[in-house]
Amino acid sequence: VAAAGVLCGVNYQMRFTPGYRAVIKAIDAGEFGRLLLVDVRLKWFRDQAYYDKGGWRGTWEMDGGGSLMNQGAHPMDLLTRMAGKPVRVRGDFAALNHDIETEDWAAGVVEFENGVRSCITTTTDVAPKNDRTFFEVHGTAGSAWLVNGEIVETSIESLTRPPPPEHPDAVTDFMHAVRQQRPPEVTVEQARRSVELILAIYESARRNKAVCLD
Repeated sequence: VAAAGVLCGVNYQMRFTPGYRAVIKAIDAGEFGRLLLVDVRLKWFRDQAYYDKGGWRGTWEMDGGGSLMNQGAHPMDLLTRMAGKPVRVRGDFAALNHDIETEDWAAGVVEFENGVRSCITTTTDVAPKNDRTFFEVHGTAGSAWLVNGEIVETSIESLTRPPPPEHPDAVTDFMHAVRQQRPPEVTVEQARRSVELILAIYESARRNKAVCLD
């Protein structure tokens, strides 16, 4: 992309959720101290009809995976933005309650280059439908708990204040990036990191051993 002189961004819109943006800003500012743990749990529900519609969902060829690749891609982007570069992964996945070739449940334990650890769970098996995504961020100086992007508890002082009222969305940010000749909020390189993490979890499960990332 850079060699071609093309500006490219990725629409990971959860980056623009005020709660997540505030936590990322606090991490970057060192307010959590040394980051230790970032845990992610995506507990969603999808019925069999969801997977049957269109013939592509829950397939390796066209969906690329199940709950981890499809529903989990956005939280994995947030995770790698918060915690950095993953270097070692141990994963597992299964289809527990759907007739699909991919997974409706996946789990991973991740080690990052900076020593941060993460436990990941994604599933579309949680009935009744009440989709929730949980983030827990813990550092030597404090913690934050988020549900669906809302900070529900924190010991970080800056996160106890209401966020600014306006935040750009992915499209607006990309328009500004073009006009200002700057990188967009979510670059291709950052997006690739989250996809590599997902693929490493799948590979670890298939090989039944930990996988190291370059």
